[in-house]
Amino acid sequence: MIGNYGTLNAITQGPKPYCKGFIVGELCDFPSNWQNEGLFSEYLRLHGIPCLYDVDTRAITRVLRNHGVMKGVLVRSDYPMEDIQKLFKQDLPTDRVMRVTTKWQGMRGDKNAEFHVAVMDLWCKRKYPSFFRSSWLPINSVPCRC
Repeated sequence: MIGNYGTLNAITQGPKPYCKGFIVGELCDFPSNWQNEGLFSEYLRLHGIPCLYDVDTRAITRVLRNHGVMKGVLVRSDYPMEDIQKLFKQDLPTDRVMRVTTKWQGMRGDKNAEFHVAVMDLWCKRKYPSFFRSSWLPINSVPCRC
């Protein structure tokens, strides 16, 4: 089940969601976390992320395991077939890491500390640098240059 905690903006791990779509077995309509600020489905809708739900994800896993990775698209049911064919003909992006890595490079914390932590940001969650700062370890952030 996805979404049973709901959403809470204070604990998001990045500036925005980077996924292009979701396929889930069960999508929760009634989140139960006491800090919940909204439905996960509304969060996806707000960010323009399509979601297929009530899908047998185990069957998809079996197909991928038996036949390897396959190209797929998520579109509305009324999407024109010729446009779907155009999507299938597009090359897959190869710069996923560069799309999510930080643009910021620098240091946070005491530059005179005995130890420093270097983070090559391949999409470092927001909470990790704050964890190290709370441990009195300065963070040297380096964007990925793949």
